[in-house]
Amino acid sequence: VPEQVGRRHQVLDLGLDARGYVLFLARLVPEKQCHTLIEAWMSLEDKSDLKLVIAGPIWHSAEYAASLKEQAKGDPSVLFLGEVAFADLPSIYAAADLMAIASDYESFCFAAIEAMASGLVTVAFDYAAGQKLIRHGETGFLVPFGDEGAFLAQVDAALAHWQNGAMRTAARKAVEPLAWSDIV
Repeated sequence: VPEQVGRRHQVLDLGLDARGYVLFLARLVPEKQCHTLIEAWMSLEDKSDLKLVIAGPIWHSAEYAASLKEQAKGDPSVLFLGEVAFADLPSIYAAADLMAIASDYESFCFAAIEAMASGLVTVAFDYAAGQKLIRHGETGFLVPFGDEGAFLAQVDAALAHWQNGAMRTAARKAVEPLAWSDIV
């Protein structure tokens, strides 16, 4: 995706390394399953130079957000950005290597659409919005709903595909025709 090259440098202003990362971008609430992603991340044996970037506002529960930070146990490969300004979203998507959506409830997932429109390889549960938006192996990867072990394995495996130009282009093209009328 040509826009990535120009935007990667912009993430440095946000405290991110331009080498890339796995992105989780959502409200920090239990149903978004950020804790599932952190658990999966913490069990990866080889994180190489990648980071897990968690971005999103705290809604309803500062305790849940605190539990996520505790779960990460100060691992320097897990970064919490908090709420991100709308103007910074293109840079964050462009610099990411992979989008991970662990949510167990997504009727219409703007984060998946934005990630795919940015050409990001996306991993999500084969359920609701993920099921509608992602074609497994073509525009991203789907995991059987609720199978956290499979989610971990797929995130790990998907890291090998983040530079797959055909998949990134297919992801972008898959969401191009979406319109507001698709929401209702």
